[in-house]
Amino acid sequence: MSQTGDLETDIMNRLQVKKRGQTVTELSQHLKRPEGTILTVLYELQKGKYVSRSETGVWSMVRP
Repeated sequence: MSQTGDLETDIMNRLQVKKRGQTVTELSQHLKRPEGTILTVLYELQKGKYVSRSETGVWSMVRP
């Protein structure tokens, strides 16, 4: 899957493919972006109820 250049979209696309979720480290390695940048976007997506984080630190899409 190619990256769009929009980090929010790229994160959502990756989490859509990885149904069991991804850690910040895994997302960072795949998207080749710093973990802090990934985490900032994840927190914004979490506020919008698009993603959730498990107790083990795995982020996944919120399924309706």
